[in-house]
Amino acid sequence: MDFELGAQPDWAGMEECTEKGLEFVTELMQEDPIESLTTRGYAIVRIDPEVTKAYSDFHEAYEIFSQQSLAFKTTYADVQFDKASHSPNQFHGFSMLRGLKEQLMFRLSGKDCSLKAPGSFPRPDGSLSPDLGLSALELYQRMELVCRDLASRACGDPTIINGILDPSSPLPVSPKDFVRSDAEQDVCWTKRLPDGYISSSIIDCFHYFNAFEEHEADPKETVRFHNNHSAHTDSGLLTSVIVTDEPGLEVFDEKLQCWIALETLLHRYIYKDQPREKGDKRFDHREWATIFWGDSVSYLGPSSPSSSLRKFKACLHRVARCPQER
Repeated sequence: MDFELGAQPDWAGMEECTEKGLEFVTELMQEDPIESLTTRGYAIVRIDPEVTKAYSDFHEAYEIFSQQSLAFKTTYADVQFDKASHSPNQFHGFSMLRGLKEQLMFRLSGKDCSLKAPGSFPRPDGSLSPDLGLSALELYQRMELVCRDLASRACGDPTIINGILDPSSPLPVSPKDFVRSDAEQDVCWTKRLPDGYISSSIIDCFHYFNAFEEHEADPKETVRFHNNHSAHTDSGLLTSVIVTDEPGLEVFDEKLQCWIALETLLHRYIYKDQPREKGDKRFDHREWATIFWGDSVSYLGPSSPSSSLRKFKACLHRVARCPQER
């Protein structure tokens, strides 16, 4: 299937997913992730407990942040690039598409960068949640190392990866690597990057409202979105999506040439067809992540017909309508 960068074809988000059984999930989980990335465009990867904890801390704090007033949340909306450039990732922090979703985006930065990040919030019992900004940076760094390793193994030459990505410390990640500024309490940074450096990669958290109402009395008021997010490819090299509490991620499998309701299948597999309900405390799905190629994978393509590098392809994906907010 051909997909032109920046285009939104009429069928985007409209094609049905192909029915797959749980044996397909078993096959994916047993498949070498490099083989999956090469042939399918995506892979299912089990992540370390430290990553799962960082994600859970981040998730809890973000849920509380999303419940705050719009006036408060917009204090964390920083335009990092010139508005006239219309960069799709020009906001650091909070942004919103009315009627569909809100977004909180972070970049990793070294000391002396004034990128704002929310902190902790009171829980119902009076205790404080994890620090949202610090847990986001830790999660970012841990998953960045996972993706960097996969990309290096896929192309077979780590020097290529190191030449196109942000600088990265080879040392193991520690929570002590991430610091909230004493001078500016809304700012946090990492010791793992040079002072003044801001990453090109991002960590994104989306809150999809899952609002798809149809107004028979006034069709003009009908929500214009077919899915939470129509079919698209991402702008980076690799995207990592830890399996969400409300499954919705769907991917186009290049090997099978069809759409797969991947997160729904993963939930069915992990919970043995016993669906999670609202308030369910089972979080075993957070031990898994879907990792897929973005548009920058074109930099890893063969430079000549005789090159030993294989040509990889960005993974077309979308976020389906869900039973609840996601």
